[in-house]
Amino acid sequence: KFPTDKAYFIAKELLTTERTFQKDLAVITVWFQAVLSKEDVLPDSVRTLINTNYDPVYQFHQFFLKEVEQRLQQWEGRSNAHIKGDYQRVGDVMLKNIQGLKQQLTSLLQRHGEVLVELERSCRSSQRLEEACREFEQQKVCYLPLNVFLLRPLHRLLHYKLILERLCKHYPPTHQDFRDSRAALADISEMVLQLQGTMMKMENFQKLLELKKDLTGIQDLAIPGREFIRLGCLSKLSGKGLQQRMFFLFSDSLVYTSRGMTADNQFKVHGQLPLYGMTVRVSRT
Repeated sequence: KFPTDKAYFIAKELLTTERTFQKDLAVITVWFQAVLSKEDVLPDSVRTLINTNYDPVYQFHQFFLKEVEQRLQQWEGRSNAHIKGDYQRVGDVMLKNIQGLKQQLTSLLQRHGEVLVELERSCRSSQRLEEACREFEQQKVCYLPLNVFLLRPLHRLLHYKLILERLCKHYPPTHQDFRDSRAALADISEMVLQLQGTMMKMENFQKLLELKKDLTGIQDLAIPGREFIRLGCLSKLSGKGLQQRMFFLFSDSLVYTSRGMTADNQFKVHGQLPLYGMTVRVSRT
């Protein structure tokens, strides 16, 4: 009979999502490099950045996953180890691995931008590489845009925080796992606070790279310092009637487009207006 305690199901969620996260890391560290290396289009600069930044994270989480799997086996009574002690907890496992996690993610965040920028620069200078990246994104193993996988370690940190918050909320202060869970939550929360600004910048840059694929007729969309703010649809009144236009607002410019008749259903850019000196007039009607 399996445990029915809520803490067990939270720990089970940690295990199942950690397995998914491990597969997501493999998309970058294993599959992406293998496919592009086979076609001989992956530059050494990109390969080196991935190896030095993502491989250590991948290896760390392989060991962490094994520890979580072992703990769940003990919790469920599928190991004789549960006879020798109380293993119905997971906060201690997370606390034990916090420092290793902090070291890996801090190092990754410091150079994560370099990976995105170098991959973007390399794709811009090599049409073969850009086509190979797009073909890789069409493969079953790459079920999300490539840049999203590059951000996965940062999003995983936020998920750890949510899991620990739920554990601490569930446990009474007298529970044997409460102290370790609370200490792990404090460390994770501090990491999130320290890295939040960098994470937001990376997510914004990733968004610019994704928009670059959707917009045709614009150069250098993903430039340092530019922020994507929002998009919206307006109708243009012309002699042909109402024509739909999609507007993309950035921190320095306003881009207006229409849906193009391309195979990828991209947006065709009709114009780009700088925000500097622009006046917004509110209609009274």
